[in-house]
Amino acid sequence: MAHESMEEHSGLAYLGRLSRWQTMLQQLTSDDPTYKDIVDQKLIAAAEALNRGIDERTVQVLGRYTDFEMAEIRSAAEEFRVDDAEFDREAGTHTLLQYDDGDDDDFPTGRPPLRPV
Repeated sequence: MAHESMEEHSGLAYLGRLSRWQTMLQQLTSDDPTYKDIVDQKLIAAAEALNRGIDERTVQVLGRYTDFEMAEIRSAAEEFRVDDAEFDREAGTHTLLQYDDGDDDDFPTGRPPLRPV
């Protein structure tokens, strides 16, 4: 993830992924072993595109989603936003715990590091 650029997480990038997943689905039948995984990946790309500002109608047309399916995608997008906010809060807390007060404490977190088993 450290090597990924910001463009890889842009709305247009997720729209491109949505388009590729849609193209792949058109080449498969529903009994194909990879079909469900591709449907799931397509839903994720659609939800992430919405979360990054892509117009809902654009996502719906490109993904060939029904109104009912778009409701599911909006729900997934909201769930992703909640998860991202929770992750950001936890990351902020972790950053506070890693604060170096300049004290040369052997165990800055208050306990020794875990050893590999």
